[in-house]
This record gives sequence, C-alpha cells and structure tokens, in this order.
Amino acid sequence: MSAWGSLYVFASILCCIVVRAQQAAQLCDQPELQNGEFRYWYSFPLSTFRAIEYNCYEHYVPLNKTNDNDTYGVARCTENGWDPRAKCLGKPCRWAPAVENANIIELKANYTDGESVKFVCNAGYEMAEHSEAQCRNGQWINIPTCVSLLCGPAPIVGNARLVSGKATYRSTEKATYECDSGFVFHTNKEALCKKGQWVEIPECRKQGQSCGPPPVVQFGDIVSPRMASHLHGSVTHYVCVNYYVLEGNPRMTCRNGKWDDPPVCIEPCVLGEKYMSSSNIALRWTAAKRLFLRHGDFVGFRCLDGYEISDGALLRVPCIRGTVTYPSCTKQGQGESCGKPPAVRYGDTLEPQMKSHTHGSVMTYKCPEFYILEGKDKVACRNGKWEEPPVCIEPCTVYGEELKENHVSMKWIARDKLYMRHGEFVEFECTYGYEIPDMAQLRVQCNSGVLLYPKCHKYEGCGYPPNVPNGDAIEERSSFYAHGASIEYRCPEYYTLEGPSRITCRDGIWDDPPVCIEPCTVSDKDLKANNLRLKWISRQKLYLRHQDFVGFVCVYGYEIPDEKQLRVQCRNGVLPLPTCHRSG
Repeated sequence: MSAWGSLYVFASILCCIVVRAQQAAQLCDQPELQNGEFRYWYSFPLSTFRAIEYNCYEHYVPLNKTNDNDTYGVARCTENGWDPRAKCLGKPCRWAPAVENANIIELKANYTDGESVKFVCNAGYEMAEHSEAQCRNGQWINIPTCVSLLCGPAPIVGNARLVSGKATYRSTEKATYECDSGFVFHTNKEALCKKGQWVEIPECRKQGQSCGPPPVVQFGDIVSPRMASHLHGSVTHYVCVNYYVLEGNPRMTCRNGKWDDPPVCIEPCVLGEKYMSSSNIALRWTAAKRLFLRHGDFVGFRCLDGYEISDGALLRVPCIRGTVTYPSCTKQGQGESCGKPPAVRYGDTLEPQMKSHTHGSVMTYKCPEFYILEGKDKVACRNGKWEEPPVCIEPCTVYGEELKENHVSMKWIARDKLYMRHGEFVEFECTYGYEIPDMAQLRVQCNSGVLLYPKCHKYEGCGYPPNVPNGDAIEERSSFYAHGASIEYRCPEYYTLEGPSRITCRDGIWDDPPVCIEPCTVSDKDLKANNLRLKWISRQKLYLRHQDFVGFVCVYGYEIPDEKQLRVQCRNGVLPLPTCHRSG
C-alpha cells in the first residue's frame, strides 16, 4: 500500500473514533419519575447507552421491562434522550362497573389504565354528569349515574295551594300554584320538573312585609347606610373593593320581606416572581415582579432566555376567580419526546406514527364516514406527554331484523338498513295490525352508536261489554270490540252514575264499569208511620238522588228531642227517617 493509501486508512479510523467519542459524549439528565423510585443510586448525567432501573409504587406498573417476569422497569439513555422513558403506569381494571338503569356500549374483561368505557341510559333516564367511566390506577373513577326524567307529586309550598296536581310529572312539565289571601309570589308561580328533580319552586311572601339588614357581601359593601329594617320596595347598591369584580346585579330590592339575591365580589389574581421563576417565564409587557389582575383579564408571559415553549399561544392566559394557570417553558432543545400517539378507537392519524415523536410534534386525527369527531383533531406532544386525543363517536345502524322484532318500519325511508350519525333522529311507524301507547316513542335519537327501538304490540280485542245493574249502554252493544274501542253508559232518572261513564277495551280487558246508585223514595205512607210531613215540599211521594238532603217537620201535636234529626241524607238508596212522638 502506498504512503497516501496508508494515510487515508488512518484518517478514516481516526474520524470514526472521534464520531464515536462525540456520540458517547451525549449526556442524559436525571429523568422525572412519578409514582416510583430508582433501584440504585446513579450519578447523573449519564452517558449514551447507559441504562437505569426503577421500581413503581403500589397500584403502578413500569412502562418497559426487560423480561415479562421482572417487577422493575428499564430506561436507556440514547442520542435522543431517554428511550424508552422511565415511567410508571397505573394498573389495568377488571370488568366495567355496574350502573343502575344503564347499558354498556362495549363490554370487555380488561381495561388498560386511562381507558374509558361508555354507558347509555335506559329509556326514561338521563346521564346526570359523566357518560364514561375511566380506569385509573386499577380503580374506576367518574362512574356515571342515570337519573329518572320523571318527578313525583308537586312539592308543598308554604302559604300556597296547588291549582291542579297529579302523581307524576315528565321533565319540563310545570305545577302551578296560587298564594293564600294576603300573600304574593316572590318571583315565579310555577315549579318546574327538571330531570327528576323539582326546581324553581315558588315562594309566597306576606304582601308588603319589611326586610331586615341587607346581606353581607365578602369584599363588598353597600353605598347607603345599613339599617335594622327596610320597607318593602327599598333599594340598596353594592360596590366591591379595588381590583375585585362585581358579578350579579349591584342593585338589590326588598320584596315582601326578602332581599333579592346579592352580587358576588370576585377576587383578583396576584402574579408573583416565585411562581414565574419556577416556570421559567417572565411578564411580557412589564418588568414588574408582582402584578394584580382582575377576574376575566388576560396576561402575557415570555420565556426566559434559553427557554422555549411548544405553542406561543400558551403564553397568554386569563385570570379566573383568583387563579392563573402559569405556562411552563423548557430549556431549548431539551423538551422530552413522546412515545407513540394515543390510539383513538375507530380513528386514525393523517401523519405516519412512529415509536418516538419529538417535543412539539403534531398529529392530525380523522374518523371514518358517519362517525363524528369530538374534541380537537390536532394533538401535540408537549414535553413528553401527548395532549388529550379526540373521540370518534360511532353511528347507529338500523337493521331489518331489529325492525321485524319490534314490529316497526322506518317512516319516509324505504330501506332495511340505514346509517345514522350520533345525535340524529329517525322516525318509525308500527307495522299493520300493531300499535304503541305513545306515538312520541316512535321518534328516536341515535346516542353514541345505540338506538333504542320502540316496540309496537298487537293488542287483543274484547268481547261483550260488562253489564251495569240499573244502567245501560247509550249505543247498541256488540259481541266484539277492537283494542282502543269504547262504550258509554247511562243511568235512569234519579239514579247517580259513579265512576267514568265511558270505558275502553285495553288489550282484551274492559276498564272497570261505572255503578248506577239507586235513589231514595219517600211515600205518604212512610210519612204517616213516622208522624212526619215534608218541609217546604207538598208532595205525596218524593224521589231523592244519592247524597241529596231532605228536611222534615213533625205533624201537629208531635215532637222530636233533637230537631237536627229532621234533616237526613239519602245514601245508596236508603233514607233513615226520623220518628216524632206525641207531645207530653
């Protein structure tokens, strides 16, 4: 080999050694480990290709293990930082929790930490808050509750009476009241049934009653002098101290013994150097170390020199009821990478998914046709953690088999299969010969892939209607009546009809028929036998309807110990006649 050739080989070897040395010179700082601890003491920073081992606390498991049987995790220092990261994940959950009056959309035996399970309430119920339960560290949180949409009897209101009441009320129905004499409504006169609870319950107050001192408002005061008593109609004004924001009506009135609801003074935010320094930020437009900010106002920050943030929009934050969420800047080039982007059920990303994504990377999610994307479609990696991904809400599918089982068909649509997006409505109609009690049940909404089909029934007819003693049907009776058919009864003169005059055939059974209650008869013979004559009436025979009263007087020369006995009531055809005895 020539001298030049030998020199070339030597230079190549030297170059490789330098590159390798540069790679080995890459150092990894101590990683942030939550819910765990390192197995050994390490002298950070560590050089490339070094590995560390860590243990996780109870209810947590390591992100990466060398062997499945290991109880500890392993993280390795690479040119791109720690990969895989040192991280303790929550334990999985076994089975989904049971929720009363609800069904699980997709049941599984195991759920990973952070995974959610969706529920849908049965007909007549509605979600009180969360619609999904989440697995967190082996425990279920945010377990939904299904509340009834029906309310019981209307609530009792003091100094008021209910205009008309019933046993149950549907959601959005109202119960109307009337105040007693001398009392007036403070605001509304109706109570509202809302998702199984009575709200907006009226209040009847004594008309023109005075009020006591106005209520005290924290961090606020009234402009006018505070007195022990204020007349009906008196008005007072509230103000808040400096930097506090008044929420509500500053003008409050005494109305029939009670003040209007007072306003609230919302505290400001106080920005301090200590919190800004720990987040590697400073105020953008001022060099002040301390700043007061009113509720609802925004403040701008900047990253300190040598620090950066993935999205500049995060540096502008609002003051919300005395609290500011400080943005956090990280050292330039040291933002922690993220692993694979979170999986979205039924969804996918437009960009290719890799094992590791650098800080600031953005993934765009999409859902299949008929699925609805709920949440942000773009998700960013921010210092080792992906933002919350969106959800693909599945559609509902109307199948011909389900239609046949429930004896319904789609209205306006001549298909046996239909795809519907979440939130859309579909209308059904009963097949020939079938019925449903409430036609409103035939309009159904798709809810997260679940469609609760209405069910139509084939009702039986009725035979000959029941006989009513002393009564008869107005129309001619038949030997067969279809479901829903009705017949009306009447009673003879002086007889009282008790119960509904019209009864209906309901699935082969007639409603209970009415009763004709016979009248009472008073004859001249009865009067003579008891030494009586009719008061105010000069007849020899009298017919009295059930519950009617009649008055008598004793004939001349006869008397009765208690004259109240001379007024009697007809009950079920029986009239207990009083008896007068000879005077003396």
